[in-house]
Amino acid sequence: MKVLKEEHLYEFANLVPRKTGLKVQIWAKHSGVKRNNSRSNTPRIKLTRDPFSITVTIEESPKIKAKSRNLKVKDINRLFSDGIKYVGKNYDLFLRHYMDTTDDFDDEDLFNALREKGEYK
Repeated sequence: MKVLKEEHLYEFANLVPRKTGLKVQIWAKHSGVKRNNSRSNTPRIKLTRDPFSITVTIEESPKIKAKSRNLKVKDINRLFSDGIKYVGKNYDLFLRHYMDTTDDFDDEDLFNALREKGEYK
């Protein structure tokens, strides 16, 4: 019998187009820093636009870390440029949300901070 010493539930804040004004959905992981992932320890965020998705770094000039297999590079700008710019413009808030391990800046705090900047309805 395997006993788990600690369990974590990792959920995403879902920023929908009708609230952001973007053409993409943004999936921001709260406390993402707690995740044990040997592939990458770089803070990142996911952008989706059916049926495609990309993952970008959370920084002032986001870099693409992964993309849907069937998404052509030439289509990334057409589909995701506004979402990438949004992440870059608000990277400080997304990074704070991602790095939060004490629930001082949870999903609701992220939404409220974005509202204060006029970036979220």
